[in-house]
Amino acid sequence: RCLSDWSSDVCSSDLVCSSDPEDFLARLELAKLLITAAPAWQALGREEQVTARLQEALRCLDWARARDPNNQDAQLHYGWALVHLGDACTRRNRWQAAVENYTQGLAALRAIPAGARFDEGVDARPIISRATSQMELCRSHLAKSAAALNQNLR
Repeated sequence: RCLSDWSSDVCSSDLVCSSDPEDFLARLELAKLLITAAPAWQALGREEQVTARLQEALRCLDWARARDPNNQDAQLHYGWALVHLGDACTRRNRWQAAVENYTQGLAALRAIPAGARFDEGVDARPIISRATSQMELCRSHLAKSAAALNQNLR
């Protein structure tokens, strides 16, 4: 079935459990699959699924990065997942959480050497550029909210 059709009772980590739970590549590929599917869940209006699956991807990537801290593919997808999570927070007007996710995602992406390319042809630079502009938008919303609150307190 299509990932976007999965019901909430299906745990995608079951895919990893069917193989060796210590399989680095299986966890990394599962995380990539979950990240890639996030826009489909978002298009269906299933924001809770977007967030849940991105958090699941981040758990897989945390595991992978702990075992191989120099793996640039895991680093790229970790940053990418955090940027998608920031996007999900932005869609819900959770500006501070979005800024935190974008900040962490940018730190991970900026740690990748310039010009590094990956199997999928992914380049970190466009993700960094988009995350930077989105983070500035969120900071602008936070500043406006703070100004409005200060105005109301007067």
